[in-house]
Amino acid sequence: MENVKNRQIGNYKLCQLIGHGGFADVYLGEHLFLQRQAAIKLLQTRFADPLAIENFQREAQLIAQFNHPHIVRVLEFGLSEQLPYLVMEYAPHGTLRERHAQGTRLSLETILSYVTQIGAAIQYAHDQRLVHRDIKPANILLDQNNKLLLSDFGIALLQETVQQSTKAAIGTIAYMAPEQLQGKPCAASDQYALAIMIYEWISGKVPFQGSTTEVCTQHLCTLPPSLREAVPTLPLEVEKIIFKALAKEPDHRYANIHTFVQTFTEAIHSPYQQTEQAVSQTITTYPENRHSQTTIYSPRTTVPVDSHPAHTHIAIIQTPHPQRPVSDWMVSHIVYPLGCTIILYLLLLTIGFGLKKELFIPTSSAQSVMAVTITFAISLGIVFFIHLIIKQRRA
Repeated sequence: MENVKNRQIGNYKLCQLIGHGGFADVYLGEHLFLQRQAAIKLLQTRFADPLAIENFQREAQLIAQFNHPHIVRVLEFGLSEQLPYLVMEYAPHGTLRERHAQGTRLSLETILSYVTQIGAAIQYAHDQRLVHRDIKPANILLDQNNKLLLSDFGIALLQETVQQSTKAAIGTIAYMAPEQLQGKPCAASDQYALAIMIYEWISGKVPFQGSTTEVCTQHLCTLPPSLREAVPTLPLEVEKIIFKALAKEPDHRYANIHTFVQTFTEAIHSPYQQTEQAVSQTITTYPENRHSQTTIYSPRTTVPVDSHPAHTHIAIIQTPHPQRPVSDWMVSHIVYPLGCTIILYLLLLTIGFGLKKELFIPTSSAQSVMAVTITFAISLGIVFFIHLIIKQRRA
């Protein structure tokens, strides 16, 4: 593309090139009268078809009416020498790709913050019947307050105009849904791309890698690798939610972005916190100087730097059982078993008296004594056997 630095586009003067892509160039511009900075995107393809120009102008009017706190505002649009351009608010803190380089893993709390903001922006666009089709970290900007701004909605409509004439699939291969690769993007395609970003933020890499052909084939036919193998502490429910949003068929994903984000949020706020508490355990480190002990916590374990780090021993802290008073011991080991024995003995006597009354008639004192003794022994044996089982289970 020819050098357009210091050239006037609409009411803006181009100052410097700040971004270059396969579809458009981005310039930092300044308003001629207001001295206000803006980002100006110039498409690299000229529009000669009147129908394409009409479609662009109609869709650009829709984009310019967008009013959402997490969507970059379009300030102006038009054609300059048949080159479509969009003037958008300038975000000085760059993109999420610049903030988090490839290979960076983020905490679930940070990811949730990002997903909440981006998801709200995508859902708003879908409510206006516009599919973004190029959700990726490089298209998410940060304003002066580090609030996320989803950009390139304008480029989506420019791409649509080009796609109508070339029949080509437009987007970034690593984040493209299967149906988008086949030239049939829909609202669920943006959900798929958002899930790819979440996968990347959790594991440090996108699920499908290789050549362009290999990545396309994997999007169409291959299930993503397990996230929990790369991050064992990831709650199972979170992985299931992400994989549902990565389903090959759009109908198998969530009904909309709002439902996806809400389900993801609930999984983070509930099971994840419980998992953290269950896995966490108290650990004590013993440096060479045993007089000082430092308690640290797992899984976020940090060992203090010691001037004498010769040996470090890690041991699980165990709380000793408190001593029980003698009265409690007598109640649990003598009073309760004896009381249960008497109750059971009386019960057996009653049953025996009903079945065979002659055993208790004093016609034979020897038989009566024997019956009573055997009954008491059986009662005592049963009670102590039960008591022993309960004691072992408690131990």
